[in-house]
Amino acid sequence: MATSQGRVPGVSSVRKVMSGDFELKGVAPGLALQDRRFLLHWCDRRQGERPLGASPDNAGWRCKTFTLERATSADTDILDLTADVAARVAESEIREGNVVVFTPGSTAAVSTIEFESGAVADLAAAIERIAPRDMRYAHNERWGDGNGYSHVRSALLGPSITVPLAAGELMLGTWQQIVLIDFDNRPRRRKVVVQVNGR
Repeated sequence: MATSQGRVPGVSSVRKVMSGDFELKGVAPGLALQDRRFLLHWCDRRQGERPLGASPDNAGWRCKTFTLERATSADTDILDLTADVAARVAESEIREGNVVVFTPGSTAAVSTIEFESGAVADLAAAIERIAPRDMRYAHNERWGDGNGYSHVRSALLGPSITVPLAAGELMLGTWQQIVLIDFDNRPRRRKVVVQVNGR
């Protein structure tokens, strides 16, 4: 077996020791930590013993990643992503686990709300009260791009959520939808990463 320290002959077994950890037999003391971890997993596959932290419950665990794209406007645009996320979950064929919905960038957010016009307007108004567009922002003074408020809003709401997945269904409330909120001061084409983890 080749590692960063060269070939390691005689790596034939791992054994449990106190606290459920493992000791590698036949491995030089100077072996790099990442190689030790790799060897634990290698021995696990060859001999049926599990590395620390592994569990039979993890059997068949998979991860599928998808990317959505949405065009947004320049005025706290709030878009319903629920159907698109559910479609990617179905495509993944993963039934039990969790779903991470994340938007890259520092002027947008992902959250949940009852997606109806009243609640959406209330959210936009609350965001304006918390981080008003027309107050002084040091970011604007430094960069001159006028979107300091959008960075603050994004940081307050956060770029991602995690939704549990059971029997192939997102465990959302009856009136709870997943939304992308774009705070920037110009139209954007946003990416949203949907990562489905489970089995």
